[in-house]
Amino acid sequence: MLSRIGFILGVAIIVATPWVFWTGLTIDMQPERETLIAAIWHHIGISMLFLLLFIVYLLARLLTVQTKLTQGYQNTANMLVILTLLALFTSGFLTVWARGSAVKVFDWLVIPSPVERMQTAYSILEYSHGLISQLSKIVVLMWLASHVYTWAQHKRHQ
Repeated sequence: MLSRIGFILGVAIIVATPWVFWTGLTIDMQPERETLIAAIWHHIGISMLFLLLFIVYLLARLLTVQTKLTQGYQNTANMLVILTLLALFTSGFLTVWARGSAVKVFDWLVIPSPVERMQTAYSILEYSHGLISQLSKIVVLMWLASHVYTWAQHKRHQ
């Protein structure tokens, strides 16, 4: 039987691996061009998979009834996550396109750039995307904390 600590460590590893790719940490660590390109390829592919999960999450939120405990601070946390992720996905798409590149999802899907390379826009968008990525870490942790707090309140009221 899997112990509680083993389960928590397993979930942490499963979450941490895509988190490293999603947040772009692997991009910053690459000294060579080939490994940098591979890191960007993985970053975009995993981010697009997260986009699909995000859409499923939004649909599930629209179709479920919110309880009294999920009002207030948790709704605020949910809205912050939604807005931050929308900004992150949008800035990511625009950054790749401003570079003049197509968005490639693990070579499964290619969305061509509608514009040629725009260096100034690319620099601004790349910087903005990085800032939003840093902000998203804080917002997602706040969101998780709000869910843990709601779960604890629910357990206390049982």
